[in-house]
Amino acid sequence: SADDTGAAGITEYNSDALPYVLAHGARPKAVFNVAQQLLGSTTWNRVIYVRWPSIEVFTDLRLTPGYVEAQKSRVSSSDAYGNLIGVDRSDRG
Repeated sequence: SADDTGAAGITEYNSDALPYVLAHGARPKAVFNVAQQLLGSTTWNRVIYVRWPSIEVFTDLRLTPGYVEAQKSRVSSSDAYGNLIGVDRSDRG
């Protein structure tokens, strides 16, 4: 529920959001538990790397009603868990 915070909230978000993520063609590729953090004020516990077909697909997902509902658990846990970030592969032009 939206009352969950921290690990419970992010676990609920991941479970509820995954069907929408997969339906939009995104594929989780790797999950990393953070053993040590060198920089930054936010403590990271886990990193999930997801490959998206495009930023437009990601934007479309964020407007999908079921995903919007799932997002409530992520928002409630946002103090304990960081934001979504986008990266480009440096080995591809």
